[in-house]
Amino acid sequence: MPQNITDVSTFTSPIVAPADGDPENAASVVTAIQGLSNRTRSLLNGAGLPIYATVAALRATAAAPTTQLVAVVVGYGLFAWSSASTAADDGLFTIQATGVTTGRWVSLVGQLGAGNGLAQNDNTGRVPASGVRNGLISVTHIQDVSIPGTSGSGAANITSFGLSVTGVQNGDLVIVSYSLVLNASSATECVTTTSLLVTQPGGSPTYAAGSSATATVNGANTAVTVGTTCVVPVTATGTLAIQGSWVDSLSFGGTVNAAGNSLVAQLIRP
Repeated sequence: MPQNITDVSTFTSPIVAPADGDPENAASVVTAIQGLSNRTRSLLNGAGLPIYATVAALRATAAAPTTQLVAVVVGYGLFAWSSASTAADDGLFTIQATGVTTGRWVSLVGQLGAGNGLAQNDNTGRVPASGVRNGLISVTHIQDVSIPGTSGSGAANITSFGLSVTGVQNGDLVIVSYSLVLNASSATECVTTTSLLVTQPGGSPTYAAGSSATATVNGANTAVTVGTTCVVPVTATGTLAIQGSWVDSLSFGGTVNAAGNSLVAQLIRP
């Protein structure tokens, strides 16, 4: 008659199977099945997959495992025991149990939020900027900043408005778009050049390459839009300052005003 196997939550090792010459009876078969059933119950109950709250707790096991060869560290993921490894303990991907010379716990997925690992969202459900690669980190924008007018025949004036891009890193790219609307208060002719003045973290202001654009204002109350776009490679970590500047040379009298201004900076991390 068939019989039921009553499993227990024990990770049976080794599994004993009949060999040639052993009695061919129910007991010889049940022994192997019993061991496998016990292992199944042990894994189902979680006894075969220990969970550690910290890396330090996993390190403190202070012995090479004999049966439980996979462990979970909260916030870090799965670690598997590599019995031949002698790699250095880096606190992230390779963990050395205290006092164990040969054998390491090796991360299967890498630390969450770290290089070669998995991205980890912050408490708003977004991937933090430090974990983003090949993507847009931030957009900084100002607009509708009224700039005082300039006047006088042959005058050359520079007026600026700007923004700061925080959290830049060496190797980032900042795409900057700058535009403004110029308008003369009376019949005049004005040649205006716009450009972008960039200050790298810890550096001095310099004009961005390829950022200049020129427009002519000719006639009273005739609005002219002028602008430029360029890519600024970031050379240091910190805060990047950007100013949109315009230089106007009045060949006739009158006043030229700038309004409807816009400056947009998009931070890209390659």
